[in-house]
Amino acid sequence: MNIAASAGVTGSGTGGWAIAFLWSLIGLAGAAAVFIRARPEAAAQAIGPQGAAAMTTVNHNLDYIGLVLGAIGIAWLLMGLIVRDLLPAAALTVCGIYVASGFLKEHGILKEQQAAQLRPLGVPIALATAVIMVMHLFIGGWWLF
Repeated sequence: MNIAASAGVTGSGTGGWAIAFLWSLIGLAGAAAVFIRARPEAAAQAIGPQGAAAMTTVNHNLDYIGLVLGAIGIAWLLMGLIVRDLLPAAALTVCGIYVASGFLKEHGILKEQQAAQLRPLGVPIALATAVIMVMHLFIGGWWLF
């Protein structure tokens, strides 16, 4: 593949980097939301003395943030025709499912047993998503990233 053809796949110049940077930021925000959902005590310590009160508000909003992340991940999968950007889009979708697991469980979409199996996977999901998003930023021209 020549250089001109590969540049057309990833976007041209600054515009391509800006788009990849934006998607990577969204993915890293998703990883942070998963970490906050998985380890609320660590997030409360990072906030400081007012951490417990602030975390109550954050936990209430995380369900909606998770729904948005999942929708963005599914839209990203569809925009890439499933194959292009597969790993970042799938990682963002999984982030959305994990973060919105409380909402999904309340509405009967996610069963209690499934939520219990998903709960301990929060930190690995957050770390994997962060790594995938950084890789997407630097090697985003490949079909998988």
